[in-house]
Amino acid sequence: MSFEWHTSYGVCAICGTYVNKIPPAQSGLEKFYSLGNYWHARQALKNFPTIADRAGLYRSDGRLQQWLDLIERYGPATGHVIEIGCAPGVLLTELSVRGYSCTGVEISNDVAQWMRNTTGLDIRSGFFPGVELPRCDLFLAFDVLEHSPCPVEFLKNAAEHLLPNGVAIIQTAIDRYDYPSALVSTCLTTWNTCSSSPIRQ
Repeated sequence: MSFEWHTSYGVCAICGTYVNKIPPAQSGLEKFYSLGNYWHARQALKNFPTIADRAGLYRSDGRLQQWLDLIERYGPATGHVIEIGCAPGVLLTELSVRGYSCTGVEISNDVAQWMRNTTGLDIRSGFFPGVELPRCDLFLAFDVLEHSPCPVEFLKNAAEHLLPNGVAIIQTAIDRYDYPSALVSTCLTTWNTCSSSPIRQ
């Protein structure tokens, strides 16, 4: 189905999630989300903060607090955290201060290196799934799933990385509009099929 707010995206007629009508190859995503291209040139073009200033935006606009509230409500109080698409690192930094052990993933090596240098955390580069990662107590992906060429594989791999009683918190932009019930149903079915930690409503 067409998506009136952004011409390059469509809406899945079955589950309601956003889909990129012409998804780029993995190498195209790596180049697009590179430090120089996405985090500097593109942000400057749109008059958005660059990666160095983005943490301040996430603190001031309430995004960071919303994520922390979700983790406090649904997640474990301690343990190992994996965050996919973790730039600029503000969430993992905050969780580290609170006693969590943290691993982040960014698709571009230069972004991962910048984050390792800036945060001192374990930040790995690569395309998830496909990055070597430990199992975890808490799996996070905020506004990432809609960019995946195969959301079902993403969810299956997220489930496989969870330790027993582990929790995944996955946010997509879909929650802004009127599609959530079908999407939630599809995600629950996929998750419960492949996870040792079933979700109950």
